[in-house]
Amino acid sequence: MKKTTFPLILVALVVAPLTIIDMDARGSFGSRAADPDGTISDEEKEAAKAARYAARETARQAFIDEHDTDGDGELSDDEKAAAKAAREAAREEARAAREEARQAFIDEHDTDGDGELSDDEKAAAKAAREAAREEARAAREEARQAFIDEHDTDGDGVLNEEERAAAKAAREAEKAAARADRFLEIDTDANNVVRLEELEVALPKASTERVAAVLARYDADGSGDISAEEFINPQRLERAGASGGSRSGSKKSRRSLGRARGFRGPRGGGDAGAGGGDAPAPDPFVQ
Repeated sequence: MKKTTFPLILVALVVAPLTIIDMDARGSFGSRAADPDGTISDEEKEAAKAARYAARETARQAFIDEHDTDGDGELSDDEKAAAKAAREAAREEARAAREEARQAFIDEHDTDGDGELSDDEKAAAKAAREAAREEARAAREEARQAFIDEHDTDGDGVLNEEERAAAKAAREAEKAAARADRFLEIDTDANNVVRLEELEVALPKASTERVAAVLARYDADGSGDISAEEFINPQRLERAGASGGSRSGSKKSRRSLGRARGFRGPRGGGDAGAGGGDAPAPDPFVQ
């Protein structure tokens, strides 16, 4: 009896992990499998492979567009070296930012001033962070409820489709009016376009690269300036460009946007308080 038990245990130890691995593999493909039995057909495998290849190719082309300074469609040795240096600089900047944030956190909660956090100080910091999160959650809920109360015309406590559409239209009209006023402030020479120099004055804390990125983001027709229409109604122009127009498809615009990695322009989000959609992206001009 003892002689047969050990081999059986050994087989179980070998087979069980393989079974788990197979289950994990099936699970990882589960979202792609169209077959009712959860298996992946050859056609589905080829489709997944093609999708991965397309994503890699898109990323590769975006990288080339970002660093192809002479516009010849490929990267020279100098451009590759510059791209590598820029990437290393970005990583170093990110590391420095993390270290700065870490040190700021220590300085904020280091009550005894010894340069490090004791267990009591860590516990107090955690409690303070939780309190801040709870306060932020309460503020968001208050804003959400205020939004509902403002636009709930039938008084049933929720926003129906018509009320959501009306709320969205009102919000866009309010933002457009604010942007029109802001455009007049920035357009100091009153020529009905915002030039790069005027944009630099309007965004004094932004780096030269960020200002150029903002200009590229709003300059839908690639003219090098931001017209009043582009400034006031950027979402409408984005939708027009996405529908197949040629206003935002130039290589110049793609390269400029590539250099602006991390910048999010005024893309519209979901309606706050009207169903849990995402908040609108940050707007550098209208708060």
